[in-house]
Amino acid sequence: MIDLFSHPVEKELSKVLDQFVKKAPKETLTQLSQALVADGVLKSSEKENILEKNHTRMNRASCLADTVMDKGPGACKKMIHHLQAIDVPLSTKLGLFSGPFAQQGEFY
Repeated sequence: MIDLFSHPVEKELSKVLDQFVKKAPKETLTQLSQALVADGVLKSSEKENILEKNHTRMNRASCLADTVMDKGPGACKKMIHHLQAIDVPLSTKLGLFSGPFAQQGEFY
């Protein structure tokens, strides 16, 4: 069996994925998607598919996380960085200000 989450950031992100999907507000998902498009992680068409074709907030969150994780560790780092800036309370609840995510400088 292949470990799909072999990179440390992807492993950490996979640990918080369930809580992200359950707790991420719609506005956070919209802002996060926009930031990821601006950063070149997502294409505009991918953002539109995530936000318009998924009818529930949880489906949007899951689709966004899956799409970014499929793009690799660099994309995951950027998503975490943007989430930390967009929704501090959620990032804190998810533990994104500790461990490998605490080093802001590694994102750029």
